[in-house]
Amino acid sequence: MPTSETVNWRSATNMGFKRSPPPFLAVANKTNKQVFRGELHHPAEPAGRAVRHRAAQHLGVSTGGNYLFAFFARNSTPSDADKRRFVGNLVSLYQNHVKALYVLGARKFAVIDVPPIGCCPYPRSLHPLGACIDVLNELARGFNKGVRDAMRGLGSNFQALKYSVRSSHAVVQSIMKHPQRLGFKDTTNACCGSGRFNGKSWRTPNATLCGNRHEYLFWDLLHPTHAASKVAAAAIYNGSLHFAAPVNFRQLVEDQC
Repeated sequence: MPTSETVNWRSATNMGFKRSPPPFLAVANKTNKQVFRGELHHPAEPAGRAVRHRAAQHLGVSTGGNYLFAFFARNSTPSDADKRRFVGNLVSLYQNHVKALYVLGARKFAVIDVPPIGCCPYPRSLHPLGACIDVLNELARGFNKGVRDAMRGLGSNFQALKYSVRSSHAVVQSIMKHPQRLGFKDTTNACCGSGRFNGKSWRTPNATLCGNRHEYLFWDLLHPTHAASKVAAAAIYNGSLHFAAPVNFRQLVEDQC
């Protein structure tokens, strides 16, 4: 389940925004590209300060499972060394992006980790027994640990940097472990789709559609329902350190330092 726009929107509304902050390129494309590129080398120039202010006010950062799916598509039986090398490179790339945003003026980072993507309807449809795909879940756990460690290191090296890593992984695991407590009845099938687990295709005119989507964890072959996103957003905004650390999103927003 890659990072969901619905989860981002729910989290953003909890923080007082009307919508999710736009991605990095959406801001960059509205800014003079020569000035934007020059900002990395001349942060003291007046034009650079304007870019930094824009970046700090309007940029949102999140992790996602798409890279992990792409790696799995190329190599479905990777060795331990393959997995370590891939995850290490991806975490390094992510860390460099955060540093670049810091240079542009961003000081607070609300990070969303990768859920147990091997348990989405699509991966399940690939398994002979319909079980979760362990390799994908291993990659997610390794990447999540790497991101947490990277953010901890950045927080130590850059005193003004504040962050919270939201564990969508922990939220989805909680829903799958105790679905009825949270109002869910189906945590394996997609509400909308076709084929095994409704996980063989995207939403098409011939797709099967459930009549009680609020009882499903998954909307389609990879993404959560609005109901699941609502639970996740509440958990990370006001929840315990099990769902967001070292502080939850509300504490991050209210931190005036």
